[in-house]
Amino acid sequence: MTRVLLTGATGFIGTHVARALLSRDYEIRALVRDPEGLAAGLDSISTVVGDVRNSACVDAAVADCDAIIHTAAVYSFSSRRAEEIFSTNVVGTANVLRAAAQSGIQRIVYTSTVGTIDFTADGQADFNAGRLATEEDRASPASMTGLYKRSKYESERLARRMAASGEPSSS
Repeated sequence: MTRVLLTGATGFIGTHVARALLSRDYEIRALVRDPEGLAAGLDSISTVVGDVRNSACVDAAVADCDAIIHTAAVYSFSSRRAEEIFSTNVVGTANVLRAAAQSGIQRIVYTSTVGTIDFTADGQADFNAGRLATEEDRASPASMTGLYKRSKYESERLARRMAASGEPSSS
C-alpha cells in the first residue's frame, strides 16, 4: 500500500483529496495543526500534529511516506495575517519540498491557486479566444495583487524550480 503524506487535510481541498485517497485505498498520514479539525469520516487517517512552517515537524511527517500531496495554505486577504500567510505558503512549501528531496520521496503533488494563471491575451480579457488557459499560461509577478497571490506565486516558483532540477517528480 502506498503511504501518502497529505498536508492541509483539515482544509476544503485537503478534505476532498483525503476522501479520494481513501476511496482508492491509499494509506494517509496527515500533517495537521489540530486533528480535531478533520472532517467526519476521516478518522482512519493517521495524523502527525505539527505545522508546515516547522521543518522538524515536516521531517517527522515525511518519514516512511511514498508520496506527498501538499495542499496546506493560508487562504486570506487580510493584511493583518501577512506573516502567517507568507510563512505558511512560502516557507511551509519550502520545508515540504526540502524534506521530500532529503527523504527520497519520488512523487509530489503541489497545489497552487488559479491566481497564478494568466487568463488574458495581450493584457486584455479574452473569453472568446477558443482556448482554455492552462498551467503553462503563467501570470507575471506584477499581476500578483495581494499577499495571498504573491505568496502562492513564490511557492509555485519553488515547486517548479525543484521539478525542473529533476527532484523529485512534481505535478
